[in-house]
Amino acid sequence: MHKKLLYCEKQESDACFSPVHHSPSALRLKALYSFAIALTLMLFIGVSSASASHFRYGNISWRVVGPQTVEFKVSQAFRRSYFFGAGQPAVGSTMTPDVNFSFGDGTGRTIPLLVTSVNFAQDWFYGEATFTKTYAANGNYTAFFESCCRISELRNNAGDNYRVETLVQVGSGNNSPVVALPPIRTLPNDLTNATFPIPATDFEGDALSYRLATAAEMGGGTNPAGLTINATTGFITWTTLGRPGGLYNVAVAITDARGAKTVVDFLISVQVVPPPAPVFDFTVTPSPASAIEAQVGQPVTFNIRATDQPASSSVTIFALGMPAGATLTPAAPNGNPVQTSFSWTPNNTGSFVITFVAEDIQGNQTTTSVTINVSGAACNLVLSSTTTNVTTAGGNNGAIDLSVTGGTAPYSYNWTMGGSTVGTTQDISGLMAGTYTVTVVDAAQCRQVATYTVAEDVATPCNLVLSAMTTNVTMAGGSDGAIDLSVTGGTPPLTYLWTMGTTTVGTTQDLTGLMAGTYMVMVTDASGTCQKMASYTITGPTTPPPTGCSLALTTKVTQAEPWYGMWGAFNGAGMIDLSVSGGTAPYTYRWNAGAATQDLGLASPGTYSVLVTDATGCTGWTTVQVGRKNDFLRVLSSHQDVSSAGASDGSIDLTVVGGVVPATYLWSNGATTEDLTGLAAGTYSVIVTDAFGRKTMTSVVVGTKGAPLALSVAHQNVSAAGKQDGSVDLSVTGGMGPYTYLWNTGARTEDLHYAVPGDYMVTVTDAMGATATTMVQVGVGRAPIMLARKAGSDDLFSSTAGLTAYPNPAIEQATINFSLPQAGKYSLELYDLRGAKVKTLASGTAKANQNLEIAVNVASYAKGVYLLKLVTDKQVAAKRLLVGR
Repeated sequence: MHKKLLYCEKQESDACFSPVHHSPSALRLKALYSFAIALTLMLFIGVSSASASHFRYGNISWRVVGPQTVEFKVSQAFRRSYFFGAGQPAVGSTMTPDVNFSFGDGTGRTIPLLVTSVNFAQDWFYGEATFTKTYAANGNYTAFFESCCRISELRNNAGDNYRVETLVQVGSGNNSPVVALPPIRTLPNDLTNATFPIPATDFEGDALSYRLATAAEMGGGTNPAGLTINATTGFITWTTLGRPGGLYNVAVAITDARGAKTVVDFLISVQVVPPPAPVFDFTVTPSPASAIEAQVGQPVTFNIRATDQPASSSVTIFALGMPAGATLTPAAPNGNPVQTSFSWTPNNTGSFVITFVAEDIQGNQTTTSVTINVSGAACNLVLSSTTTNVTTAGGNNGAIDLSVTGGTAPYSYNWTMGGSTVGTTQDISGLMAGTYTVTVVDAAQCRQVATYTVAEDVATPCNLVLSAMTTNVTMAGGSDGAIDLSVTGGTPPLTYLWTMGTTTVGTTQDLTGLMAGTYMVMVTDASGTCQKMASYTITGPTTPPPTGCSLALTTKVTQAEPWYGMWGAFNGAGMIDLSVSGGTAPYTYRWNAGAATQDLGLASPGTYSVLVTDATGCTGWTTVQVGRKNDFLRVLSSHQDVSSAGASDGSIDLTVVGGVVPATYLWSNGATTEDLTGLAAGTYSVIVTDAFGRKTMTSVVVGTKGAPLALSVAHQNVSAAGKQDGSVDLSVTGGMGPYTYLWNTGARTEDLHYAVPGDYMVTVTDAMGATATTMVQVGVGRAPIMLARKAGSDDLFSSTAGLTAYPNPAIEQATINFSLPQAGKYSLELYDLRGAKVKTLASGTAKANQNLEIAVNVASYAKGVYLLKLVTDKQVAAKRLLVGR
């Protein structure tokens, strides 16, 4: 049984007393004695539980704050109800457990936990302690805390000692991985493959590896039988079906590419939980697929929203890993839907993972995580590169020569490709074709991330061409379909991978014995890098011929629910509930996905068919579609500009996200392929339609290489007040790719989705360091505004409204002149580079071509770049204003 905790009345108090650390055997005697006293007290005061076994959760992370100085953050959770009366933990109070922290060099200290979360339903409180340690020498140290005992109700490791540790690399300049989990993760007791992520990140951008902790790392004992973890993604998978209900202890070790390790110890509760679980609304909630980049002193705000079914349910949101000074408003939201606002102004650098848990009244849980990377206040790192492409098909003679300016030397470098670390030097070579991401951190903890692409400059490009003849099935439920595939081009031998939904159905060139459905093939040549994908559909009668019998089939479809993890968005899985009437039992079932059960679970979006046969041979057949609930069909694009004026060697590469395959394409030039080649300079529009008939449109501008960097942008306003379905579609021409993007929201993608009404500004930087900036206003129900700007120009909007500022830069006063081409209302506003409005300078009504002049005192404004924005009834114009000193 675990030792008791001590209570501090005030957060600032140092008047917490912790007894001397005893051996585990002495602790057991002490715990038994304490339990006898507690049991006696129960008879007098009616406390329902006073067990001294109350450890629930533990983790240690650390960051470098000096040459040999490390700041530790210890996270722990304990049983709440063990404390009663005036000493019961509350948010904002400090609890000091009678378990010491060991720095790994023979010294230690107590752990004063600042309570940041209390969960009455699961009976725990969570707190964090932060303190620093200066080591006498560089080297590796294993810091830890350990004690007796784990709770007696565990299905594994009941009553065992517990230990949580981390490997500290003093003098390396490296920081540890950061992780945050709820102390108790609830899982339904009827899942064959329950899965959830361990949300972790690394400030230096290192690829992380995951494994189950050893007995030594967790103080003895083992992880639950059958539980596994993906070493690369950190997703835990476990079968709860048929497993006894109750609490299970889990410990996971997370290691970065430089060897820094941390262990997280938590509990899984297997219980009867009526579905469905709450769902986070990712039109409001930040996607865990991308981190928020911030600087010290820069406010970070966002909203978290969740819903549940049925509408009468109630959902509570709570957070773990909240940084010091961060707030949620309201602090303990409850409702359906339920929403809270996160607000924080960082005062130190590092990576922070905040895990949000949505829990309904049945105990069903859903989690999501938000990662915030905080750099120093004066972060001015600039990255650029020279890329050497691969010269042979499948070769590895590519290279990236990275240049870094600004910041404070020395710098650390971490290169990754596909989630794996491939280098820690400034420049890397011996590269295959692909996309590489580098994270650079300077001595002042300023962090900058950039992505570069190494292509193949091969005389013979990937020229695989696929075509096929299909044979449809001849009767409903039949399996006599076939696909005869023909392939030209590529370097033999060729390999083939056929799939239907998520099921592999063949690895040969041709397929026979097929049921109706859509089949996808991936063909790869001997180089391994030349690949081509195609899909083919086998059709057939949808109702069987009369057989003298009567089978009636009905289906109820649960659409796939998209979900999100640290590594992006996932399709989720739907369900098909099949009902059979008529005929003679028993029945046999044959699904085109390969299943032989009556109902179909874990169904990815797509088309499913089932053949049912009764005991007399009577057959029935039906087809059903599984889609994605609330799915958004989106199109991403990249392009190559033409090599010179008048040339026709441009190209466009589309990527479709969401929706249900197969998709069809209709381009403005009449083409119906996904991608386009042999293009002249110009604007190309495409309408993409998925298998459910959902449509989306995008436009791509193909420019001319060597031309100045220029931006054009189109946007979709939100459909109605309160909606968050706006979008911004940015196109870049000129300059030299690849390009990097930085929006005033912190996003680093080319386009924006799920936009709310407001002003959005983006700065684009090409490979040579040239920059261009543009701005767009997303409104409600108004027509899109087309914008364009060339590098080196202060005019951000294409507009006929005159807008000038002089002197520019201005030190004490700036004079603003403007006129309107048509009579109407106007508003002249000043914004900072974060997109926050500083002031409305003037507003009113003006006649057509009337010259207006306004003097602005800028002496009180901070030095930097500002945006003047003139908003009229018909258009928006903007200009940069530089304030100097």
